[in-house]
Amino acid sequence: MDTVNVSGGVFMMGNDAGRGDEKPRHQVRLQEFRITPRPISNRQYLRFLEDTGYPRPKEPAFAENYLLGYPDLPVVNVSYDDALAFCKWATTKFGVLARLPTEAEWEYAALHRKNVHVWEWVSDFYSKDYYSTSPLKDPTG
Repeated sequence: MDTVNVSGGVFMMGNDAGRGDEKPRHQVRLQEFRITPRPISNRQYLRFLEDTGYPRPKEPAFAENYLLGYPDLPVVNVSYDDALAFCKWATTKFGVLARLPTEAEWEYAALHRKNVHVWEWVSDFYSKDYYSTSPLKDPTG
């Protein structure tokens, strides 16, 4: 599983014109981290399913046989627990820590990625007012 290094830095997270839980826009400082350059693909997820016998996600309504028929597209319809199980498998399989990024890491990396039009799981918990109380450095909420 390929990962890329993302240099740490400071960025403005959130959107004052967005939904209530995206406010306020605030400064966040992140340390360097690693992330996959693209969402996990059907091909990668199928390898996990084959190695572990883990149950397949529900087929999306827009495509039959999505996992096999579209190997390079992002896997869809996985739950948070499914994503954690994939990370646990990848950690063991590849011998490096695989984890979900924090919301701040995902947003920071997405600013530098092209074609990020898919929802992705992150390791944070949800709180509607977290942006107004989150720490400046490496927020994990």
